[in-house]
Amino acid sequence: MAGAWHGRWCWEKLTPLLEKKSHRVITPELAGMNGDQAELPLDPLSNWADQIAEISREQADPVVLVGHSRAGLVISEVAERVPDKLGVLVYLSAYLLKNGQTLYEVAQRAENAAGFAAAVEFRDDGTARFKQEYLAELLYNDASDEDREIASQSLVLEPTASFTTPVRLTNDKFGRIPKAFVECAWDNAIPPALQQAMQEASRVDIRYRLESGHSPFFSAPMDLMDALEGIATQLNL
Repeated sequence: MAGAWHGRWCWEKLTPLLEKKSHRVITPELAGMNGDQAELPLDPLSNWADQIAEISREQADPVVLVGHSRAGLVISEVAERVPDKLGVLVYLSAYLLKNGQTLYEVAQRAENAAGFAAAVEFRDDGTARFKQEYLAELLYNDASDEDREIASQSLVLEPTASFTTPVRLTNDKFGRIPKAFVECAWDNAIPPALQQAMQEASRVDIRYRLESGHSPFFSAPMDLMDALEGIATQLNL
């Protein structure tokens, strides 16, 4: 699943690479993240987790559930709903939180917290806009100009409740699912120090490190594919 401000369009490079390797890939669009603000849920974290849990229930094989950035919260909540359907939770430079934490709370601990806050416009209608002038520096620092242009034309509004809603997780559901973390070494949005701190605070079974910025689905799709394949292979999925 894509992170804040992003939709399924961000997986367009990675998906065909995985499909050529005979993997079945599903890239659902989270409710409201297609640019239609009227469809944004009031309780996005719960709504999105319900949405992905329903898709997971329909799968015959154990699901490799990938969440990028903010979507780390979503995949954690999905584990509470359908733990028996999931083979592994993959946090792609994503927020791996503990029970009761919020994205905002953890993000404030990052070395770049003030700088990242300057890149976000919080609107009166309960949404947040990512300012275009910070896109290259924070989200796409190692991407091509072409990819940056695609992103600049595709980012949508994010419901601010996704930043302030605490995750509700238990050891007997979320806690028993294998977890993998794909760290992005050049990430200017979620700095490596924060990525590592979140891994140390929770049980992570498999770790990969990519020499990439925050968006390897554009800047390093082959390396990301190899990481995902490696995770699945280690768990016999």
